[in-house]
Amino acid sequence: MFFEYLTDPEKRAKIIGIVNREEGIAMAVKTMKGFTREELDYIRESYRIKCDMDYQDELVTTQRKALKDGRRKGREEGRNEAKIETARKMKTMGFLEEQIRAVTGLPADMIIQL
Repeated sequence: MFFEYLTDPEKRAKIIGIVNREEGIAMAVKTMKGFTREELDYIRESYRIKCDMDYQDELVTTQRKALKDGRRKGREEGRNEAKIETARKMKTMGFLEEQIRAVTGLPADMIIQL
């Protein structure tokens, strides 16, 4: 960020202020003075590429998490649908509400509504 902001006219004054306060950054500026324009452009472009790659990595990680959450939710919904279907069948076969609840784990009010 230092190299990018140093060449930005709007942010240059702020960077110069930081350089005057921070010894480590002042040393970076001294080192930077020995770089050619091409080297500085390379550093800036490398930084931009790294940022893009970090962003893409975060995006892929977020997408993987969303897929994993979606699969988990889908399996959970499938299990619930299977419990409801089992409860319906048991009810039509004459099982008692308590028996249906013991087998399916569904709440009594849901079994009554079936």
